[in-house]
Amino acid sequence: MMPFPLGRLLRGGLLIASLGTVACGAAASGARDGPSPEAVRAYIDAGLLAQAGLHAEAARRYDEAAAADPDTAEVWLAASRAWCQLGEWDAAAERAEKAVALAPDDVRAADALGQPIVAAGRLDVADRLYAAFTHKHPEA
Repeated sequence: MMPFPLGRLLRGGLLIASLGTVACGAAASGARDGPSPEAVRAYIDAGLLAQAGLHAEAARRYDEAAAADPDTAEVWLAASRAWCQLGEWDAAAERAEKAVALAPDDVRAADALGQPIVAAGRLDVADRLYAAFTHKHPEA
């Protein structure tokens, strides 16, 4: 078993902690608001795999998390980043598009969509997306 440095795991761990808290609270109360336990487990596993440099496995696990919790933009953003790590620009853009659809005002989602589009050399598309976002959000 590969040891994982706790400090690296905790970086950016607020979402993981909040997903876990929501899942634990939902399980304790019997409620099903928030992400499912399957989504939380897949998201945490994917983060650990990404930290270990196992990006292909991480991308697949993030996809499983997104399938289990398709209404959370953060999960789609993480999946997009993982597919970017693999240089799979179309897959990354597809996942980022889902994040943008869920969180159209989130600059992180817009940025996540722009990255694989630029990397794929589709600068005209990236320019249009940037212009549309900054027109809607001049403060960005």
